[in-house]
Amino acid sequence: MDAKRKEPGTPVEAGRNWVGMLHEYHNLSGPNRGPVFNDYAVGLVYACECIIPSRPDQPFGSKTETFPSKKAARSNCAREAVEHLISEEQLNPDGSTKARKRAKPGTAGHIQDSGLEVKKGTSYTQKVQDICPLLGLTSPQYILAPASNLVPNILSGYASFPNQPGMPKEIGEVRNIFGKKNAKEEVAKGVWEVLQALAQKRNVRMEAEGTGSD
Repeated sequence: MDAKRKEPGTPVEAGRNWVGMLHEYHNLSGPNRGPVFNDYAVGLVYACECIIPSRPDQPFGSKTETFPSKKAARSNCAREAVEHLISEEQLNPDGSTKARKRAKPGTAGHIQDSGLEVKKGTSYTQKVQDICPLLGLTSPQYILAPASNLVPNILSGYASFPNQPGMPKEIGEVRNIFGKKNAKEEVAKGVWEVLQALAQKRNVRMEAEGTGSD
């Protein structure tokens, strides 16, 4: 018996649901932040481009690469998007979603479809913790150590995001801060500034409660 013929131009792993994998990843960030597929009919064949929130200016797929069906065209650009997210370590190597904690109600603020509404008076440490899942990041590690053995309560340090491509190795560095809690909060303040810029780039909105801006 002849092997089942593959559609020309379909990905090698045609049996995988690339579109479903892409939607599953984005559903963790809110139902209104999913991929956008733009379909093009070229005679009897189809082309497709896919845009995802974290890379809005660089679509996946092509208007000129054609496939015998709309489904195959969508699958191709979804595959490219999934492979990109795997390379950025936002998905597991097999394309499955990573376990990511969602912010708990009553912490930094309210998770909304397009971002995070931050409560007034929330600590920077808490804000950082709650926004990280929306940016596809794990919580940072805070590296704090005494500035001197003679004064163990005076700390210096920074935060880092291990295994997160594109993130600085040392963020929010501080020196000679009294107390571990104070030092961590000062570091988190610097981390928050970096995450604000990343959120803007990825179209994740962060607003102060009741003001419409953060």
